[in-house]
Amino acid sequence: IWIVAQSAHETAYWTSNVFKANNNGFGMKMPSQRNSPYILGPGTQPPAGEGPTPYAKYSNIENSTRDIVHWLNYHNVNWNAITTPQQYVQFLRSKNYFYGSESTYINNVASFADQLQGYIGGSGMLDIALLGLLVYFAFR
Repeated sequence: IWIVAQSAHETAYWTSNVFKANNNGFGMKMPSQRNSPYILGPGTQPPAGEGPTPYAKYSNIENSTRDIVHWLNYHNVNWNAITTPQQYVQFLRSKNYFYGSESTYINNVASFADQLQGYIGGSGMLDIALLGLLVYFAFR
């Protein structure tokens, strides 16, 4: 759920130029160290305050979703240690995923996750198949 909420935050609910122009559902930039088989190449340039690294461009939303899972695995996410949106966002911050306000990021992810939880019921993380379906249909 938090990954979908992360996407909602990063793309301003799937309305941002980065999302639309690059099929980039997570605000991913071109990696400097990690190799990703899912990225087509450089996409749009970020605003001046975000540095010179361009956003990553994907052939489709599915590859953008695969890439965030690839990124999380590359950074050895320990899902057993992450039980709250705050812990998830703090993990992202610890890996330099974002540089903006941590409290705003946490609030947005927690709020969207709560809304999504209300639609699907239950608790805890969704399995990757359900996550893929949710993300796929959210981006269509």
